[in-house]
This record gives sequence, C-alpha cells and structure tokens, in this order.
Amino acid sequence: MNVCWKSSKFAVYFRFPCNVVLYSMKKSLLSLLLCALSCAAFTALAQQPLYLQDNYYHKRMVKVFKSLQEHKLDKAAKYMEDIRNKSVKDTDIDPNIDITSQLFPLWQLSECMMMNIRDGRGKSVQCLPYDPWNAYRQLKGTYRDTYDIASADLFFADERGLKMSVADIKRDIEANLVDTVRMIATEAAYDELIGLLFDCSQMNALKSEREQVAYDGVKHVDDLERSQQYLDKYKDYNTSHHAVIEWRRDSLAYELVDSTATSCQRYLDLYPSSRFCTAVEQQLHHCAFNEMTPTVESCKQYLKKYPESRFADRVRKMEVDYAYRDARQKNTVGAYHDFITGYPAADVAEEAAGLMQQVFDQQYFNSHVSLAQLMVYCNSVNGIEQLRDGAVKSLFENLLLMPTSTLMMGCDGLLGEVTVTTTSTGTENLEQLVFNQQGLLIRHANRATGQSEDYVYDFDPIFGFKMLSKTDAKGRTVTYTTRWNYDGSLSEIIGSDGSRMVYHDSDEYMKKIMHYKGKSLVKTDYFDGNYRLVESLLPGNQEVGYGYNPQGDVSSMTKMQGTDVKEQNSYEYEYEENPETGRHWITRTQYNGSNKIVQTKVRHFYQTIYRIQSDGRQQYKIDWNFESEPEVVKGEDITRN
Repeated sequence: MNVCWKSSKFAVYFRFPCNVVLYSMKKSLLSLLLCALSCAAFTALAQQPLYLQDNYYHKRMVKVFKSLQEHKLDKAAKYMEDIRNKSVKDTDIDPNIDITSQLFPLWQLSECMMMNIRDGRGKSVQCLPYDPWNAYRQLKGTYRDTYDIASADLFFADERGLKMSVADIKRDIEANLVDTVRMIATEAAYDELIGLLFDCSQMNALKSEREQVAYDGVKHVDDLERSQQYLDKYKDYNTSHHAVIEWRRDSLAYELVDSTATSCQRYLDLYPSSRFCTAVEQQLHHCAFNEMTPTVESCKQYLKKYPESRFADRVRKMEVDYAYRDARQKNTVGAYHDFITGYPAADVAEEAAGLMQQVFDQQYFNSHVSLAQLMVYCNSVNGIEQLRDGAVKSLFENLLLMPTSTLMMGCDGLLGEVTVTTTSTGTENLEQLVFNQQGLLIRHANRATGQSEDYVYDFDPIFGFKMLSKTDAKGRTVTYTTRWNYDGSLSEIIGSDGSRMVYHDSDEYMKKIMHYKGKSLVKTDYFDGNYRLVESLLPGNQEVGYGYNPQGDVSSMTKMQGTDVKEQNSYEYEYEENPETGRHWITRTQYNGSNKIVQTKVRHFYQTIYRIQSDGRQQYKIDWNFESEPEVVKGEDITRN
C-alpha cells in the first residue's frame, strides 16, 4: 500500500507494506490505528535532513553527484546553481538558513569532489577550481559529527543508483594528494600532507618517505643547522641514516670551534657523544689555560673544572706563586699565615714564615705599640704557632709589672687621664695621673700640695720599654737603668737615688719583686697569674695580704705582725658602666675592723680611656678573678690587620 501526505512546507512519500488484509475501511478501530501510525511517520520524516526527503533538492543533488562521477563539472555546477535559485523562492524551507547549510554535508562533499577533479571543465564560471588541498581541508570539516556522515552515506545508498560513499570521496582526494606530493618530493610537501591527513592507512609509509626525502636533501649539504634539524626530527626513524647525519653534524660543528674556552665548552655540551670530544676537550684545557688571569682564584677555578688537564701541575705551581705574591704585597702576619696554612709544602713556606716573623716583630715590638694591642694578642686563643712570640709576651708582661704601670698604680688598666680624690681623717687630697698608650705613668701630680713627677721612657730595640727618668716639680731628676734576663723578662730597675727593684720568678706565685733602698730590703711583693698583688712582706716580720672580689677589685687588706693582726680593712665599690671604657669603679670606700670608714677614693676619667679588660675594638676581656685563669672573649685577631 502507498500512502501520501502533503503539507504546505514539504511533500513526503513512503511505502507502508502491510500483510494484513483490510476488509473494511469503515471499521473505527482500524481507522484510528492507521491515523496514529500516519502521524508518527509524518513526525519522523519531518526530522530527516532535507536531502533525504523525496523532494526537489534530493533529486537535484543526485544529478549533481552523477555529473561529478562522469567528470561533467559544468553540468554539476549548473545543477548546484539551480538548487540555489530554487531555495531563494521556496517557501517550504527555512529562508533564514543558507541552502548549503540545510544540505550539509552533502553540498560540501560535492564541492570537495569538484575541487578534486582536474578535467571536465568547460566555460562555466560556477565550477570551483582544481584544488585537492582545499578539498581535503573542507572534507575534514564535514567529519564533525558521525550522524552527518551516516546521513550522507544513506543518501549515496539510495535506490537511484549512486554507488559511492563519503569514504570513497576521502580516499580519492587522499590518493590525489599523495600522488601530488610524491611528484613534488620535498620535505615541506610531505610535512603539509602528513599534518593535514587524518585516519589515513598510508600514514606510516608517508612518514618513511618523508624521512628518506629529508635524508637525501641533507646528506650532501654542508649545513649544520639543517643537519641538526634532521636529527631532532627523525631521531626515531632510520638508525643508519641518523648515524650518517650525526657524523656529518659533528664534523661541521667541529670545524666551527674557535680558540676560546667558551666555544670548546659549548661544543662538548651540545655534542657529548661526538668522536671529536677528546680533541675538543684537550683544546678546551689549552684555551682555558691561556685565558687564565694571574690570580689565585683563577687557578683554583681551573683546577676545579679541569683536574685531569695536562696543564694541572703548571697551574698548581702558578697558584702557589700567585698566593705568595699576594702575601708579599699585603705584607701582614695574617696574609703570611694564610699562605703557610694553605700551602705548607711550598718551597717558599719557610721563607714566608721568616717574613711573617719579621712583620710580627715590626708590628708589636716597636715604640708605638699600645698596651691594648699587646693584651689582645697575648690573651688571644688565635695565636699563630709558627711565630716566635716570646719577646712580645715578655714585652706585655714587663709593661704590666713596671712600677709606674696602670696596674701597679691601682688604676686597673685604665689609660689616659685619671683624677683621684682621697678623703681620709677629714682631709681631702686630689691627685692627677696621666698614662700613655702603653699604660705607663707619664705624670703624677698632687694638686693640693703642688707636688708633681714627670716620667720619661725609651724603647730598647731588643728588650722593649724602659724607664729613663723621673723629674719632680723642683726639677730634681732621678735616672733609671733597666736590666733584662736572656728571655727578655725584667731583671731589675736601678734608680740613681739608690732605689732598686729586683724581679724573680716565684714557686708559689707568678712573680716576686724585691724593693731595695740602697742595700736595705724595703719589701717583697708577690703577684698572682693575673698580675694582682696578693702579698707584701715588710721588715720586722710584717706581712700585708690582699683579697679580691669576683670583679677583680681589692676586697680586703690585712696587716700581720707575726701571727698578730695589726690592721684589717675591707672595701666597698660603686661601679660605672661606660660603652667606651667598660665597667670600672668610681668610688671606693675603705673600712677598718670596726666597720668605720678609713678613707674614700673617687675617680674621674678624662680624655679617651681604654681598659685592658675591655678593648672596645677587639672585644677581648681579661677576667681578673683570682680563682681562674684570664678569660678571653673571641673577637677580631689584630694580627690579621
């Protein structure tokens, strides 16, 4: 049975086979069933693409493809033009959508076929030009949805006899493109084709052909860049081809290496497997050697980078020479010490040690050295073992033990000008003490009485500082002669007034000093390891002992006559903290055994004051605690200046 429905927008035809014999069209149930089926068929067909419906467009597209199959391009173009003209006036299709879109992808496929056919063109200007590349690009656009391809294939399978498919169109265009590229036979053409194709069974073969074309194009060309491009692009293809081009690339690159370390290193970095690497590495060592600057650091960097270089031994010797040159130019103890430490086996190490000793002696054993400098070195844990520093240590100790030193005068290592006001039994006495940078008294004046003493010193180039004279306010002068032991330590100081001080080492204490007036022994003083007076022995079996508090100040004094206590005093201090001078006492009060004030001393400081205990620059400190050895706080080692 054939059933036909007509509408103002379209007309559709379909066959409805029925094995049921209808005896009576008047039966209401059968009529209702037929009506429902008819409506369902109408709805389904209305959703089909325009070219699958039995209409003008369907018939004309059939004629278009038949003409294309026969290579009658003018005729096909005429039919396509008829379709365009019809669509403009047709009220049964959507006027807002171009006919090419309503016939998608059939219309686009017909254009692809037209652009893929070289012959069959006449005078029609409607025919698309021969362009298989653009045909294939447009063909790829039609594969946006499998439904569209299936619909097109359904059209081609229509009973009207079109024996083709979308795959046939794709295959024909691909074959045309492949033939074209094989005729051109350039790497660029293969690149374009392989980049364009999709789902192509010849892809592997095309890639192999492209590699062969690329290989043929580069194997006899002296072009480093093209050789590298081939190797980067085809590293996973023909291994024998790759080896040939790699050999050529390495040769071309080697010819471009110039006589600079940078160029050689770049070659080794880029081509680590090249057969020229050994030669380039040797050239690198030579170039780097020639480019070295005459510095220790340059030598160290060379040996670090090229430890196996044939120039390594020469560079090591140059490093030693440069290091010694630098030490000589600096000419400091620290510089020589660094050289000896860094190059102990050097031929000039012994010579450097001699120069270091010479500089050391010049630095410390001279008339300008300060007590603070000597203190820092002699109490530093950074002493240099290669130095013979016994003379400098004796110089430091001799200064502290001289009768006019800042310690012996009770000023705790303070330098500069000090005034002391002493109040005792209702009377007040004002003293002025001025110390030089060696901590030696140069003026001692009593402002209340007008009495004064001025001291003059000299420097012995072998043993150090010595006291020359003392002159009082009336111009009377006492001259002094100083003698030393063989080790440079003080032996005795003899005054022209008959005074004499004799220095001895003590079994129990560090030092014993015996004071004479003429031939008479006045007293014997004993000092501990921190240069503090701990005991004085006087004629007549008299003994004076001193105790110290943790701050290193005198805390008690006891006078004994045999076993009898003749006098016993204690001391109390008020301290001042100063960023420059450190901590020092400004007031000292002395009490007798009955806890009555015996005397009070007040000190004031003028000019620049430095304490041995706290050198502001080096931050060293001597702990004057009687129970412990001198404590050293690490700081800058002035031997390195």
